[in-house]
Parts: sequence; C-alpha cells; structure tokens
Amino acid sequence: MDEFSAIAQLTRQADFQSLCEATVAAVGVMLGREEVELVEAFEVTETTLSGHSRKWSLRRMVNGQELESFDWLPEALVFARREVSLPAPMPASGIQVFCLGELAGMNRFLVAKGDFDAELLGAVNRVVTIFAHLLNLMDRFERDPLTDLLNRQSFDYRFEQLLERCQRNPHRARVDSSPWLAVADIDHFKHINDSYGHPLGDEVLLHFSRLLRESFRTEDLLFRYGGEEFVIILNNTDSAGALHALERFRQRVSEYPFPSVGQVTVSIGWDSFGSQNLPCDLMHRADRALYLAKRQGRNRLVRYEPGQDDSPNFPAAEA
Repeated sequence: MDEFSAIAQLTRQADFQSLCEATVAAVGVMLGREEVELVEAFEVTETTLSGHSRKWSLRRMVNGQELESFDWLPEALVFARREVSLPAPMPASGIQVFCLGELAGMNRFLVAKGDFDAELLGAVNRVVTIFAHLLNLMDRFERDPLTDLLNRQSFDYRFEQLLERCQRNPHRARVDSSPWLAVADIDHFKHINDSYGHPLGDEVLLHFSRLLRESFRTEDLLFRYGGEEFVIILNNTDSAGALHALERFRQRVSEYPFPSVGQVTVSIGWDSFGSQNLPCDLMHRADRALYLAKRQGRNRLVRYEPGQDDSPNFPAAEA
C-alpha cells in the first residue's frame, strides 16, 4: 500500500474504532509486518498494605486489552515530552515507536516491531501524523465544549467497548472487579441558575467538572450526560473501591467553596456492570438509585438494589 492509499483509507473512517483499525491495517501493509499496534499508556493508583503507589499501565487502543511487557515505555515517554506537535519514530529494543501525543492523561503510541529504512519510516511517519490529527479532531466531537468531559453521544460507543471487554473477561465479574456506573446530579441546580444566572451556573459546572477529573483516575470515564447530570464509569476496582471513590467525591463536592454560590451538593446513584447489560437498562437502574437518593434528602450516595422502588409510577424527585 502506498502512502496516498493509506491516507485515503484513514480519512474514510467515521468513528474512533474504525479509524484505529484502519490505521493498524494500513501501517501493517506499508511495513510488511503484522506486528503493528496502537497503545495508550496512563498512570494508575494501586492500593497495597503499605499505602498507595503509582504505576504505568498500557493497553491496546483497538480492543482495550491490557499489555504486560513494555520495556520501551520509559524511553518513549521521555521522547514524547520533547515532541511539540508531530509524531516521530523512536528506535527502542528492536521496535519503532511513533509518539502520537497526550490527551486527557493518556499518552498514545503506534508500535511496530522490526528495523526499517529511513525512506519507509518517513512515509509511515506522515501517515501516522495524519492519523494523530484525525484522532484529535474526532476526540473534539466526543467532548462537551463547556466542561471538556466526554459527551452523551460518545456514551453508547464507550459502553459497547466496555461491554465487549466484560464478555471477553468474565473472570473479572466473578471476582467483583467489573466496571461500575454512577449517575451524579447536582442538587437544586435549577435554583442556582434562577437565583444567580446562567453564567454563574456554568461556572458551577466548570468547578464541578474539575473536581470530577481530580477525584477519579485516568482509566475511569467521565461524561457530561446532559445539563447538570454526569455519568462516571469506574474501571478495575471492586465494590468497596467504587463505594470509597464515589463517597470521597460526594464529600469533596459538599466541602468545596464554589465562588459566589457557596455550598453545592451532589446526589449519586450507582450500580455494577454485567456482561449482558444494555446501556438503557444500566442507566435505568442507576437513575432509580439516584432518584431514591434525591427523595431521601439529597447529598447522598445510593446503590441500586433489585426491587428498589420498582413501581411503574416511580416519581422523579425535583433536581
């Protein structure tokens, strides 16, 4: 495949998954190698008996599969920090690493095993540059313009990705380490808008979004689902870890001095992923738990339980 054909193939893709798959396929053909993959690296917090520690984790961008060995990563991270805009090949341990940049705490790379001549690497580098730009452009469409969190349109797509991972790894569900979904709603937000005006309401949303990003890990997914409603997907933790993270966030919001407004609180409903869940079913259960939190007085965290106010006339409490 020549350089132009590869770029034409990339620019025909309409979503993140197909763009990544097309890039891996095109670069693989150009290099004559099957061992080409897109990966993203991020720091995670581990809890041990001696306390908390940070470590790097690596996963494939195409299917989310975690990778165990990445000796090249420390050198690649140093190299990536020197790059201002364009990716460039970096020889490391018999591989070529193209740095794609950092976004939302994720460092992205294209990795190909083998040694290649400079002319071929130059052509691949130009294709990878186009891919990096398309990836950034696509990411802009997935994000809420006010808060820079993922938007509602990207929720179903991300949910399907996580569902596929759960189905590929049912062991995690058995050990209580499947993903967890929470719906967080700012209490009395309509009153804030009516009393202080929409510009200050937007300022509350900005501060709230910053607290979200600071309270959860890079591997967790944060969405502005609509208005004052946010969705949190926690990955790689058990029920106790999810409960602790959500309760810590709820308390942090209640103690935060929001400018001009003062105290703001949040109500949260949450539930666990299942390998057979549909987005609408899981959101429905988390919403029921959220409404129960509202009815119980707000500023609280409620996990969904089967039979929990399942009557068909379940009323939505005032936000």
